[in-house]
Amino acid sequence: MARILIAEDNESNMKLMFDVLVASGFEVEKAFDGVEALEKLSKNDYDLLILDIQMPKKSGYDVLKEIKKNIKVLVVSACAMEKDIALAKNIGCLDYMTKPVKIFVLLEKVKNILQ
Repeated sequence: MARILIAEDNESNMKLMFDVLVASGFEVEKAFDGVEALEKLSKNDYDLLILDIQMPKKSGYDVLKEIKKNIKVLVVSACAMEKDIALAKNIGCLDYMTKPVKIFVLLEKVKNILQ
């Protein structure tokens, strides 16, 4: 089964995404800020990174710029303006969804990216 890293600083959003993805059979790990996400990415192989943009220590944009591995990225963010979405996609994310997290949309996007 696919390995997913969720980088999200909001505990309720993290719990929701983590619980749904684990219940769907994915192996999921957590990072609560951008620095922790980059550390985990450097030490482990993941099939997908689910990335928040507004995080402490390093933003999601900075994480996207600093990723050293080829990894698929789904951004899940409260930043909903077209310029935010375009910037994330230009830096390297494959897809972008806005908060609040809709579970069925999240699962559909994750499955589509991993196919």
